[in-house]
Amino acid sequence: MSDNILNPFKSGDRVVCLVSSWERIFVKHDDKYSAPKKGEVLTVDQVEGEGVCFEKHNVGIYINFFHHSGFAPVQDATDMEFDDAETADQTEVAHVEEMTV
Repeated sequence: MSDNILNPFKSGDRVVCLVSSWERIFVKHDDKYSAPKKGEVLTVDQVEGEGVCFEKHNVGIYINFFHHSGFAPVQDATDMEFDDAETADQTEVAHVEEMTV
């Protein structure tokens, strides 16, 4: 992704990690580094420029930021219910059509 893309996230957003490894730009203390894992669902704690951080991956006073392009928004539960209802309607119609043919 281009570095020109604005950070789409804000504090409190739920995201899922899309990448399996992170490039470590500046790590002064290895024992204070914690990174998200692919598939991990997190809540954004802070946003700074193109970076996001998560309380779970901050170690004491050390805050670990990660580029926003490594995350995607988590689908809202109400959207998932709506998608399931649409699928159920399509399945039901297909079933009725099969029976009437």
